[in-house]
Amino acid sequence: MPHQIATKEITVTVLELPQGWMPPQTIDDAMGVLIEDLGLESMNPEEQGRTIYDWAHANLKYGGHTDRENVRQAAYQMLTTRQGDCYGYYALTKVLFDALQIPNLDVEKVRNFPEDSDHFWSLVSVDGGESYYHFDATPRVGQTVSFCLITDEELDAYSAANKNSHNRDTSLYPETP
Repeated sequence: MPHQIATKEITVTVLELPQGWMPPQTIDDAMGVLIEDLGLESMNPEEQGRTIYDWAHANLKYGGHTDRENVRQAAYQMLTTRQGDCYGYYALTKVLFDALQIPNLDVEKVRNFPEDSDHFWSLVSVDGGESYYHFDATPRVGQTVSFCLITDEELDAYSAANKNSHNRDTSLYPETP
């Protein structure tokens, strides 16, 4: 039986990678080094969360703008430059939670008015996905409240006293215990 040959013309567009883009393995390796340096593998999930929070406050600086196109790239940027905005803090902690297989959900602030700023943080489960707590490592000027594994009630009280800093669509997220 004779073979038939078909041809098709295609166009291939090669895109240039963004400046500073890192391959996934480089990001995984960097997160692995941090996990090892912090001794996270020998801790339970609650201890891991508290250690990550304390490390972020002691070693990262708020400032500048973090690229929001890719959470893993943003995490690497934050880790290597040691500074960024709330998205950088959120991204780095999220990627660490993912690497540690700790369930987490992305939370984004609902703007209170058009000129309001964005804000990002996580809901984190320390019991395998049964319950979630708010986790926001972003530092605040004059901060006296810890945002490490706190309840809706605690976060909402702070938010109400601080221009609705953590306003969110509560229908999108599980309630904290």
